[in-house]
Amino acid sequence: MIDVLIGKNKVLIDKEIKDIEKTTAATYGDLDRMEFNMADRDFKFDLLNEAMHTISLFGNYQFIILRYSDKDSSKLDEASLIETLTHFNDFQFVLVLEKKLLASSKLKKMLDKNAKTKVVADPREADISHYIRQQAKGRFEISEGAARSLAGRVKMDLVRLQQEMLKLENVGEPIEVKHIEMLVSSELDDNVFRLSDALLKKDGKTAIEVYQELLAQRLDPIALMGLVASSLRRLYQVGALSESGYGNERIASTLEMSDKQVGFILRNQYRNSWEVLSLLNELGTIDQGVKLGKVDRFIAFELFLMKVVGA
Repeated sequence: MIDVLIGKNKVLIDKEIKDIEKTTAATYGDLDRMEFNMADRDFKFDLLNEAMHTISLFGNYQFIILRYSDKDSSKLDEASLIETLTHFNDFQFVLVLEKKLLASSKLKKMLDKNAKTKVVADPREADISHYIRQQAKGRFEISEGAARSLAGRVKMDLVRLQQEMLKLENVGEPIEVKHIEMLVSSELDDNVFRLSDALLKKDGKTAIEVYQELLAQRLDPIALMGLVASSLRRLYQVGALSESGYGNERIASTLEMSDKQVGFILRNQYRNSWEVLSLLNELGTIDQGVKLGKVDRFIAFELFLMKVVGA
């Protein structure tokens, strides 16, 4: 039997795999579970092929998972895999894809005929709070307001959501907004990006609000300067490559980012790459002055914020 799961969210994909495993175990009893990931450095197709042709010593049913990687497709002997999946059916095979295979692919044509395919889509951001309440059932009570607050803090990061829900499970009382505010911090990377974005937009109100929130999380201005510089450096790299004629896909590949991240940055560009580079140089000068003891770190960063946003 062959199942194909298409999606990028590991939390949801792993849940689907568990469901398939549970159903398979209910039918065939004990399973020998083996997992292969083509993105792993030590992935070898021969080991996968051997697993598909090996009979368990204890008579257990084979449950084999292959996480496919487009970048590492050369590691796969597609013809051999097709041959095995077409003529051997004494194991459960789960193929995990981040996106659909090319229509011209022989493997796709075989899977269309022989496999059960499911697209595992992320819940929409507007549905995250509902998703949270569904996941909390049987574990702990959470109010609608608290679910919305939690959704606002974790955004679409379902891995982080699972971690935060484990934390909330130990509270021992119904979860309200106050618990979320006390236990679940805003995403640091998200706030740093918001601050960098506000600087580029010259949005003083947002810049000061985010800066105060980061200070409340006890983030030292020196560390914050480094994080903002890192965020601006990425924005500069994307902008500079775009101005040099690189397309979105080539930028994403060069900087090891997703196409969506690159597209979002380019759609929300408010300054050219040279202006961003100027901000980076200014931050470097301030950082050096702080480390030499020439200026107070809080005052230095706050003056930088006010200068950039024109306050």
